[in-house]
Amino acid sequence: MLGLEDSLVGVTDYCVHPARVVGRIQPIGGTKNPRVHEIIALCPDLVIVNTDENRRQTFDRLKAVGLNVLVTHTDSLDEVERTWIRIGEATGTEEAAIACCENLVAARAYNRAALHDIDRIPTLVPVWRDPWIASGSGTYMESLLSECGFRNVLSRTGMKWIRIAFQASQETYETLLARWISRKRNTSSIAPRNHGLAGTAIRGRTHFAKTRIAPNPGECIRTRLQACVGG
Repeated sequence: MLGLEDSLVGVTDYCVHPARVVGRIQPIGGTKNPRVHEIIALCPDLVIVNTDENRRQTFDRLKAVGLNVLVTHTDSLDEVERTWIRIGEATGTEEAAIACCENLVAARAYNRAALHDIDRIPTLVPVWRDPWIASGSGTYMESLLSECGFRNVLSRTGMKWIRIAFQASQETYETLLARWISRKRNTSSIAPRNHGLAGTAIRGRTHFAKTRIAPNPGECIRTRLQACVGG
């Protein structure tokens, strides 16, 4: 999106889109346990880390060897907009970053207009299984779903990641697995296992969110909304 495909020298194990680009770039481990020595050996001009995905220890080790590290915050769409601009400034792609940001702003405005008189759909957002963990409050998924007409049923918990317990039959459990299509591919949908240990039972009419990565976040929002309201 910023035209930097040929400048990438390392990606995480969870970076799978676009496949034609990341398939030829050296993987350097997961977001929580990257192989820092391999990152250092690549001699990157810039390392982008994220406050939700990467650990402080990783940041400290990268800074200690003198690498240029950009810390990003993407727990909401407002933060995503600011992050595009910051990455553009850090990589000399300000114009492309502004265009991406403008597309996102336009999609959000479209959603607000289309959803002003629509009741929000109560939604549970599983992000991990074994154990089951769902999005609580203050996450990117919650922000995105809110912009698309959904209401996270765990938004008032005060925790970002919450371990949940289903009172369900094996048939229902298998149905949930079939409907949960992230399948560990979406980096933004992988929650730390040590966060939010409160057990929660969900009853009543609750929808289960399906998520996937889209190359253009603005178009992603627009597409999800149109699928919801039939536009």
